[in-house]
Amino acid sequence: MQDWGNLLKKELRLGLPAFWIVVGALLFIGGVASYIGGRNEVLNETLFIFSGVAFLLMSLYLSFYFIFSMTAETKRLHLWLHHKRSAVSLLLAKMTSGVIYQVIVMAFLVVIAFVTVTQVQWNAIPNGWNLAVSAAAFLSIHIVLYSIYTSMALLFFWMVFLLMKKVMPTIVSVCFTVIIAIAALSAFGWLGGTAFYAAISEWGSINMENLFFWVNFSFLQIETPVIYIGSYVLDILLTVVLFILSAWILDRKVEV
Repeated sequence: MQDWGNLLKKELRLGLPAFWIVVGALLFIGGVASYIGGRNEVLNETLFIFSGVAFLLMSLYLSFYFIFSMTAETKRLHLWLHHKRSAVSLLLAKMTSGVIYQVIVMAFLVVIAFVTVTQVQWNAIPNGWNLAVSAAAFLSIHIVLYSIYTSMALLFFWMVFLLMKKVMPTIVSVCFTVIIAIAALSAFGWLGGTAFYAAISEWGSINMENLFFWVNFSFLQIETPVIYIGSYVLDILLTVVLFILSAWILDRKVEV
């Protein structure tokens, strides 16, 4: 466990530039938004919208983090492959460090949103703070889960690219990997519209009104959303499969 902890510390150091790139971009865009909003006397509203949009876009953070990290690792991939720990440990450390940085940025954005929202007509919304805290918690969990899911898909196709690069030129490997990715995503999109997919994913329904019983949804004047446990289980299983396949390719098939 101590060895894996040291590996995680290494990944946190390697991932720090990606973290600062995102933080720097957010500070720059937030500064521009603050200037424009301040000049038009809508500073709080502008910052609230900025933090909300940036918060949702954090669903892409882990994919960016993996691209940045794996690109940096490519030049010393031979050292990575000959590490004493398995690819599972190496990739898990990389994913954990990415999630840690992601949560830090998301917490920063939530604080901005909560601070600015106190300056607008928040009391006009019934159960405003209950709704805000519940929405922040719910969205945070789903953004992290979605980010892990998409990053594992990206990691898998990256491993496919490295595997193909062993037997063909880089540009051809890129083209084939893109074609495979498009075909796989198209097939999955088609499967998502079938009765079979509905049968294996749309079970264990939970009404959001029952999940967040302390929030009054009636003021929204829409039908209360329903989530399915089956869809979560299916996504988690698919994520685990992609992770294991990626680790297996890295451990057994990729050579430098």
